[in-house]
Amino acid sequence: MENCNELWSRVTELLRNEPDITEVSYNAWIGTITPLSLNNNNLVLVVPTDMNLGMIKRKYLLYINSALRHLFPNSDYDVEVITK
Repeated sequence: MENCNELWSRVTELLRNEPDITEVSYNAWIGTITPLSLNNNNLVLVVPTDMNLGMIKRKYLLYINSALRHLFPNSDYDVEVITK
């Protein structure tokens, strides 16, 4: 089983190549996310502010979940995003 940093690295590689996410958006929003933990397919991610939290949940969580399904089609991951 991968640790959260390895898993997040694989997810961000897919997100970086997602045509709907510009480089500016990636750097501004996805680039602010830090993986915190991975336990029993529950991935916890940390963002620096409530504004980042709102944007990630509103616009990018769908892409994160899609990347996880792409990487692990036979596993269900729960993603929790929190602020520092």
